[in-house]
Amino acid sequence: MWPFRSKPLLEPAMTDWMFEQADWLLTAHRHRAAFAKAQLLPLSEKVFPSGGARGHALAEQLLAHVLRYSGAPRLQVRLVASEESARYKRSGLSLPVQPKSTAAGTYRRGEHACEITYDVSLLGVPADLIAVLAHEVAHAILDFGANRPPPGDPAFKEMRTDFTAAFLGFGLYLAQFRADGRVASPEAAHEWKKLFIYYMNLREICFATALFSAIREVDPGLILPRAPAAAAPHLKRAFADLAREKDRVDALRAAAKDAASRTLAPGYPN
Repeated sequence: MWPFRSKPLLEPAMTDWMFEQADWLLTAHRHRAAFAKAQLLPLSEKVFPSGGARGHALAEQLLAHVLRYSGAPRLQVRLVASEESARYKRSGLSLPVQPKSTAAGTYRRGEHACEITYDVSLLGVPADLIAVLAHEVAHAILDFGANRPPPGDPAFKEMRTDFTAAFLGFGLYLAQFRADGRVASPEAAHEWKKLFIYYMNLREICFATALFSAIREVDPGLILPRAPAAAAPHLKRAFADLAREKDRVDALRAAAKDAASRTLAPGYPN
């Protein structure tokens, strides 16, 4: 037998950071009951029915689903279509990533409601639009408080937001969105990498998704065949790494069970 283990998917410091974030979401956040009850959402149109909506009405319908799955249906959101990101350019049935692109979505907190914008090009790829909306909604949820500040460097804000979206059940959507299969040139790849330098990369999203699934006791055998092709090998390695973290995963499961018994009272503006 080969005497050495395969290299872990993530560096130990990043793994520790994710365990710390999970513990914080499940023990210190006002939304912790929703985090504890969230389910891993499959990549399926059945989970996000459009009801025949098109254009901006479709985006609003998808946002309503995202808010419901996030346990935040009362969150007041003004959704704004934007044509300024230039992140994508339609080519036949695909939307290749373009160089020098800007954000596919933005979040801004207001006094009585928050504002989320989205790239209208994403109306042609609903799964990616869901990923963008989930990330921006996670920003809003993080804005509405915890009993103590989040652990770690404040500069990790966007990574924490990605992690939060994964812990609301959107990990497979984030993984599909972050996969680089649509990057059509070295120039676009360079811009893509710069754009996401403060966000989770695909490996990190996969580990966060696997950690969420392990806490929720979801069988990896149900996830891997349905994962995006680019994500499946990383998810498999993440589950193998987590099998060696039984004590820490068990502690988070206990925290989740305690959080699930609590009343959700996030105090969103009405």
